[in-house]
Amino acid sequence: MTHFIAVVHQNGDSKYNLYLPDVEGFFAADDNMQTLIAKAASDLPRNLEGKTLPASRTLLEISSDEDIQKDLAQGATLTVIPYKHDVR
Repeated sequence: MTHFIAVVHQNGDSKYNLYLPDVEGFFAADDNMQTLIAKAASDLPRNLEGKTLPASRTLLEISSDEDIQKDLAQGATLTVIPYKHDVR
C-alpha cells in the first residue's frame, strides 16, 4: 500500500487543516483529527483518479523540506495518509 505524509495544522482550539505536500492541491479540514485523517484517506483516491500517481517522499525527506520545517516550527504535525487504490 502506498502512503503519503500529511502536514496537519490546528487553528486555535478548533478546526484541523491537512495538506499533502506530494499531491498538488490536496487539502482537507475537519473539527476532529481522526475524522480528518479518515476523510483524507477516503478523498485521496478520487483526487488522484485519472492522474499519474505522484512520488511519495519518505518521512525523512518530508521533514527535511525547508517549507515543511517552517510549518513544524509553527506547531504543525506530520501524519501518514494511506492510499488504497485498485491495482489492475
